[in-house]
Amino acid sequence: MSATTCFGRTAFPESATALCERFFILDDRLSLGSLALQKLTDAALDAGHDVWLCPDPLTPEVPEALLVPSLSIGFLTSNSELAQIEGARRVRFDALIEPERLRSLKPELRQSEKFISELTDAAVAALANSKEIHDGIEDIYNPHVDFDGVYELAQKQVSLLGLD
Repeated sequence: MSATTCFGRTAFPESATALCERFFILDDRLSLGSLALQKLTDAALDAGHDVWLCPDPLTPEVPEALLVPSLSIGFLTSNSELAQIEGARRVRFDALIEPERLRSLKPELRQSEKFISELTDAAVAALANSKEIHDGIEDIYNPHVDFDGVYELAQKQVSLLGLD
């Protein structure tokens, strides 16, 4: 549902809104939103619902969204690019933490968020550089490729496999 590309972070909310009408954004500043998504997924599956569990593009082992189309409901972590869906309700997990403990964590959280932002920006820059190199290589070989022949050969293979 989202990706980090050479053009930056992007999301495809239209895919989510095509499957669900109601959304809840789970505050994930303390990494509790992704844990909640796991629990919600288990509960939905136990209740017999099909689910779409969408991985975070940078850490695929961590979910960023859960869609339950049969209930027309979606849950998104606040750090997801999808969290911009209009009309979504917000669930603040930081309200569950003792206020004094939360205040003591704020400097560390700000520093972590800064590091994440800097590393994501560096990843996007590296992807952009790779795309530039890729495009340069393509410029060299593209004029020498017989694309009509490639498409004809591909169609023959599709026919041989009975996929047409």
